[in-house]
Amino acid sequence: MERRQFIQYGSLGVGMLAIKPNGLRSFVEDGQDDFRIKIIYNNMKINSELQEGGGFSAWVERNDAAVLFDTGGDGLILSNNLDRAALDLKKIRAVVLSHNHWDHVYGLPEAVDRTSDCRVFVPDSFKGSILEQCPGAAVRPVKKTGEVIPGIWTTGEIFTNFLGRRISEQSVVLKREREIAILTGCAHPGIVHIVRHTKRLFPNHTVGLLAGGFHLVSHTEEQSKKISDELKSLGVGKVAPSHCTGDRAIQVFKEEWKEKCLELYLGDECRF
Repeated sequence: MERRQFIQYGSLGVGMLAIKPNGLRSFVEDGQDDFRIKIIYNNMKINSELQEGGGFSAWVERNDAAVLFDTGGDGLILSNNLDRAALDLKKIRAVVLSHNHWDHVYGLPEAVDRTSDCRVFVPDSFKGSILEQCPGAAVRPVKKTGEVIPGIWTTGEIFTNFLGRRISEQSVVLKREREIAILTGCAHPGIVHIVRHTKRLFPNHTVGLLAGGFHLVSHTEEQSKKISDELKSLGVGKVAPSHCTGDRAIQVFKEEWKEKCLELYLGDECRF
């Protein structure tokens, strides 16, 4: 099945329809630089030259500066995918780790080795030997929301109980003038809770896009439908579930959201 590499996202109310030099369409205001989101590590793919693996990682770029959100579960796969995607690693200004689970952090040593002057933002409660394998990394513990690089924010720590243990997770927020996009790693605190938390941080912005792992793999169809309805009631514009969301839940979102449910899997890109 042939698929387009770029999925175009935009809000009709934002501005004039612009035709980019590469022929791609983007609904952004004149003078505004949009974000480029590329999935470089995922256990879900349709058509991609990149190698799939257990875990998640997203490249987020704006104005020639990039943030790597999570690093997947295998450093060699991550490194090879970065090369195959022909990404300019000199643009990386920071690595943001959502939470301390192997399938989101094991690629960190390779990511740090291949970048220079790179800060690593981790939840303040983050513990683990993976950081000990990166002695040269400038680690920045995160408790509260803050701006990582211009336009790209962290939600700060959001706590939850998982398998009898208290863990924390942070998500990444892409901030435009009136809209935000939320990227989640696994959404262990609950995808609805993360959206509510983020809306409180940015009360004057609508959630244009919600993408990443929703952690609904064990949910029933009825439970996933309820969550889908709650996200709609919160004003989420479009969704792009993958990674740990689960096939059953993703099918629910496709049926409920139709064209507003995007396929953003391994190797796919979108502009926000």
